Amino acid sequence: MRRPWTRHAIVTLALASFALGAGCEKTPPRPPRPAAVDPARTGPPRGFGVLPPSVLQQVEALTDAGEIPSGILPGPLGQCVRRGAEALSPELAGALRSLAYDSFAEDGCRLALAPAARDPSLCDPIELPQLQRSCRSRVAIARAERALCPRALDEPGPDPMCVALASRAASACPGAGATSAEWCRAIAEHDRGRCRALPSPLRRRCDEDVRALEALTEVSVRPQPAPGRMQLTVEWTDQSEPARTLEADGFDRGALVSDSRAIYLVDPRRRWPSPTAYALDGRSAAVGFELSLSEQRRGEALRMRVVLPDGRSIDGPDGRPAGAVQYARASREVGHELSGEITAAGLCAGHPVRVRATFSTFVRDVVSDREARDGAPAASERDAGAEE
Repeated sequence: MRRPWTRHAIVTLALASFALGAGCEKTPPRPPRPAAVDPARTGPPRGFGVLPPSVLQQVEALTDAGEIPSGILPGPLGQCVRRGAEALSPELAGALRSLAYDSFAEDGCRLALAPAARDPSLCDPIELPQLQRSCRSRVAIARAERALCPRALDEPGPDPMCVALASRAASACPGAGATSAEWCRAIAEHDRGRCRALPSPLRRRCDEDVRALEALTEVSVRPQPAPGRMQLTVEWTDQSEPARTLEADGFDRGALVSDSRAIYLVDPRRRWPSPTAYALDGRSAAVGFELSLSEQRRGEALRMRVVLPDGRSIDGPDGRPAGAVQYARASREVGHELSGEITAAGLCAGHPVRVRATFSTFVRDVVSDREARDGAPAASERDAGAEE
């Protein structure tokens, strides 16, 4: 049994010295495969064609003799692996052998070649999960295909940095979080200087991502939306408590739009707001609004929950809208601004409450209704999705 996560430090060091810096020269076109060749015996990865007959005969002879357990790697991938294996120092090669990471050179070459070939199938055999995610992200970004992005590890939908870059929407980079937003912008703007603002363990990875993708993507610079924010005014209509004005957290990372075209103002790191889902700090409110959007920049607050800093919640009525929304700016496109004002009514511990919320954020991604409403999938669901 391989233990990829225990060898992270050594793999990172090794990749820095070889895999990401390795370039692979092009080879002449291969001759067509003769009809007599059995395709079941070739076994090359997709994206690099079939083996020439002379090489295929050698492979078959070695395989029949039990000297190699599987097919050889043809073309640029094979050349890259051979060059990388020869470049490893004896000390590093010994460390990798002790970890039983025999495919290190191949994984590094796949990471380098897959984006240039724009071939996601080259990422599939990579053993180390972190490298495989990086490979898939780079291919998705190179192809500008958001659907190829790997799933986020602890949030609904695909990885937000990959979504922003594959969608060519640099304005959605804040959806990746404060640290990764600079990383995202560095790739979008082909600006390795931005990587220097990251914590030191991440700078090299950021720099290598920029190097790997700058020749494959256009520079994307768009005005960034204003920092996400929401301010709430809460009034008890029976005057049982004084009115309060509160800030809500979670909107610096954008809002989600669902397949049914609903807009979800919900912190994407958490499930739909509940007292148990939030670490309450005594100051900020946690909110969730499900909104509709009409052509006139008006809509309804279809659902509402506001969790007050003391843990009590204000809930909209069941089965009918809680109120209305007037948008100042509205869109369902990734990276575009969402702002406006919500007026709604609900109950807090049996007392009627009016809520007015002004918000400013941006569209982070389009996901399923279930994910937008419920937040990150459970670990078992996430793991199952990663296998698909």
